[in-house]
Amino acid sequence: MNERCETMQPLSPLLYFRRNKRQFFASVTSVITAICFLYLMESFVHSIMLSVLATDGAELHVAMEVFPSDTVPQVPAQTIADLENNLHIDRLVPVSLQTIAFNLPGTSNGISVFGVGDDNRRYFLSKFQIHILQGRLPQNGQNETALDERVAINNHLHVGSRVGSNLDKTQYLKGDYTVVGILRGNSSLSIMGKPYPAMEQTDRATQLARGFLVFPKAGQMAEAEKAVQPLIRKNLIVWTPSRAAAQFKATTQSVNILDGFAVLSIFVMVVCLVCSKYAQYFERRSEFGVLNAMGYTRGDLLWRAFLEVTITNLFGFALGMAFAIVICRIVTYNAFERIGGVGVYLYGKAAVVALLAPLFTTLFTLIPVFRLIGRVDAISIIEKN
Repeated sequence: MNERCETMQPLSPLLYFRRNKRQFFASVTSVITAICFLYLMESFVHSIMLSVLATDGAELHVAMEVFPSDTVPQVPAQTIADLENNLHIDRLVPVSLQTIAFNLPGTSNGISVFGVGDDNRRYFLSKFQIHILQGRLPQNGQNETALDERVAINNHLHVGSRVGSNLDKTQYLKGDYTVVGILRGNSSLSIMGKPYPAMEQTDRATQLARGFLVFPKAGQMAEAEKAVQPLIRKNLIVWTPSRAAAQFKATTQSVNILDGFAVLSIFVMVVCLVCSKYAQYFERRSEFGVLNAMGYTRGDLLWRAFLEVTITNLFGFALGMAFAIVICRIVTYNAFERIGGVGVYLYGKAAVVALLAPLFTTLFTLIPVFRLIGRVDAISIIEKN
């Protein structure tokens, strides 16, 4: 008997797959579906977060904003003097501010459009590394605007287009503006010709009292922020990098809920996949009994089951990742990049989350299958057959 077992050919999982193609492809398809769903969901959420981060508040890493509020209609002169005398601050630039709509799947933001005086424009453009892609800058005093390229794409605008709340009630930008230029910079800022600080007030102190940008000296943003941050307690509208980061974290908490949904999805998918696989092995009890009666040990049968489950899930994971990346590229391009957002289709966290589905499926399939094979009674199965 021992000599016969030693000469018996080892059980081949590949031979089983070749003779049972339908079951093999059904198992692989279910794994591919789970991986594609998880990878796409994680990449989609990450695309939303990166798109918001790239367009909303990115300028605050260059300059901070200080504006009057309803309760404090003008920035106090003493506050302006203190900031101008601060050793860590390079310049205060008076600006006028409006916003323009920027819509993404799951969120909508208002992107800053600044009116800047002629004497500060060059400084403003150099600090934000803004240059003209098409057209020209708006002429101060005219209803003209030059838009960041991402904002223009998002709003389906080009040089010569008109934009504003007079034309579209859903638009944040008040008035009626002609787009005269397309810009590119390290943020999504746009420039308007009207209003601008010197339009109504020629006195610099009065211009600053209506709102300004605080540009720190090179490498001294943290120190300059310490001088600007306390102004929030004076009921002024103040935006700094730390406040923007806290706001971003708060607004993205609802998006992070989807991570919990991903965990729940993994649990549901694993349960479904394990039940399906266990049902297949339960129907193969007679096969295991016959093989056991022929001389194959339970160890041989367990090893074959391990190889079958592992190969199926590895093959499904490889194909699933390939399909997921292709599908994710198509979806994120059309959902984000085509409207000026950031589309992510190669994302490590998404791959790790997607890997959890076949990993847990392998683990929780093998445990009951091993118990099933361990309880196989070869004699009773042979008698029944």
